[in-house]
Order: sequence, then structure tokens, then C-alpha cells
Amino acid sequence: ATSQGPEEETLWYTTYITDANGEPALKIWKKKSGDFSIRYSHGPSFHVDSDLSTISVCGSGAITDADVGSLLVGPVLGILFRLKGFTCLHASAVELCGKAVVFAGMEGSGKSTTAAIFAQRGHAVLADDIAVLDQCCGGFIVRPGYPRLNLLPDSVKLLYGSPEALPA
Repeated sequence: ATSQGPEEETLWYTTYITDANGEPALKIWKKKSGDFSIRYSHGPSFHVDSDLSTISVCGSGAITDADVGSLLVGPVLGILFRLKGFTCLHASAVELCGKAVVFAGMEGSGKSTTAAIFAQRGHAVLADDIAVLDQCCGGFIVRPGYPRLNLLPDSVKLLYGSPEALPA
């Protein structure tokens, strides 16, 4: 445990993923008030209030708005939904014949690229990076996610002809 300012906080979660210095890339701290602080080793921090309704962003280091946005609509919202009790998968999801098909896997395994291929063939993308599941009617439904696909430049080149074919 460590103290910052007038309110004590305790380390609540540490990721197994490390940064270039071998340090955990993400740590989550919980304050006595019930607020959470999601801190990335490369600078950005996201603070979630105790009723899980407000997220504030603080940054240090060389981070761009696109980097903050990508973290916010991906892992930070995934953490927020988990805190609210939802099942979250590191996955992309598309609609196929009235059903959700979910592609889960590690970073770089092709989840978003697979979803983009389905989108090119006219299927709706339901979620990318984080698929939030609701238990319903003896099964699960996938909640629609933020409308974007997070594609690596190689995937953009493969699917659209040039790594610059889509906005960052």
C-alpha cells in the first residue's frame, strides 16, 4: 500500500504484461472512498469514481489523443464493465445470421482483422477489443461496443491496399 495525498490507496490489481523496462504495464489502485485509479506505466491514468459513473483522464509523458482514446474505449471501459459485474472478453464480435459470433484471443491474434473481413462482406461489427456480455434467456447477448475497429497497419494494407487507407 502507498499513500498519495490525503487519502490512502491500496494496490488492487497488477497486470502480468510488462513494459520495455520490465515493469507492469498497468496497475489499478483502490482508494478508501471506493474510487479506482487505472495507471499505465507509459503515462496515462484514468480515475473512476466510486459509483462507477465518471472517468477522468490524466496524462504524463508523450501520449496522443488517439492513444488515450484507444485505451479509454478498449481496456479502460472493459475494466469499468468488469467492476460493474459484466462478463467481458478480449474479443471482437460480428453479427452473422441474427447471431453474435465472437473472436477471442491474445493481442495481435487477428480478432479485429477477422471482424473487418466480415464487415467487408456486409456483416455488422458489434464490438472490437472488448466484447461485453449480458446473461439473458439461458444464454448471452453481446452489448454493442464503441463503433470502431482497431486495426494494425499491416491489416489495413492487406484489406484496403495501403496502411494509410483508413484514419488512425
